[in-house]
Formats: sequence, structure tokens, C-alpha cells
Amino acid sequence: MTPGAEPQSRPRPRIPLSAALRAAYAMAVAWVFYQQSMAWPHEGSMAYVVFFLLCPGIVFQSFNPAYMRRTGRRLTRRALTRLVTVPLGLVMAAFLATKLHHDSTRFVLAFQGGSADIDGSTIYYDSGTGAWRKFHNDSSDARQVYAGLTAGLAECVLVAK
Repeated sequence: MTPGAEPQSRPRPRIPLSAALRAAYAMAVAWVFYQQSMAWPHEGSMAYVVFFLLCPGIVFQSFNPAYMRRTGRRLTRRALTRLVTVPLGLVMAAFLATKLHHDSTRFVLAFQGGSADIDGSTIYYDSGTGAWRKFHNDSSDARQVYAGLTAGLAECVLVAK
């Protein structure tokens, strides 16, 4: 550094803005999650769109200030960062819309799919057979097969308290 030169100032991070966005996104996701856990039937509900739109934002708004604190500078390639944070956020959103039944030897992971009517459909993966299956919730035979498949397995779901 030459004499008389001004020291370079570190850019002021936008941490308060990022924290406010993250808090707003998290409150919206928590509210929708609570509403979905208390409502029935919610298969195929448009409220799941909130998860898939806001969860990537939560991941990005969490990474952004952490990067600024660590490096002392703003992200210059935000699009590249979004290439990583959007898929991670979508995984987080899918996790919020799933049910997991398990025991010590196998598991069944179920996603509640949508349809034009109120019942929707269920898509599930059975680790015992290694296969994905789908059934419409109006089909009582398919629901009985799924119920028999998950009978005796412990259910692991996120429940708002």
C-alpha cells in the first residue's frame, strides 16, 4: 500500500435484507406446513406450490450471508450459486411433502401427488421391491395394498406442534 492511499473498505453486506427475506420465506413455509398438517384431504393441494417456490429461496438466502461473512465480499456469480441452491431447496420442499414408513429392514417413501379432483394420488417407493408405484386415492383396492404394505412400519412424519 502506498503512503496516503485510502485503505480499501469492505463492502457492506446485505445481511439484514437477506435475514428478513429468509424469515419471511420461513414463516410462509411454516404457516403452510401447519395448515397442511391440520387439513384433510390435502393430497394434490395447491399449497404445496409454496414449498417448491420458497424453499429454494430459504436455502439461497441462508447461503448468501454465510458467504459474505466468510469472504467479506458479495456473491459475483449469483446464477451459479442458484444452480446449487435451487435443487437443494427443491429437495427440502419434497421432504416437507413426504411420508416415510420404516422398520429395521425396509422403508416406504410416499409423495402425495395432485390431480384435478380432491382426492389426488399417491406415489410411493418400496425399498423391499425397489420399485416405484402410483395409485389414485379413489381406488380402494390400491389403497388397501398400500395400507398392507405400510402396516407394521413406524411412520416418520414432520408434525407441527
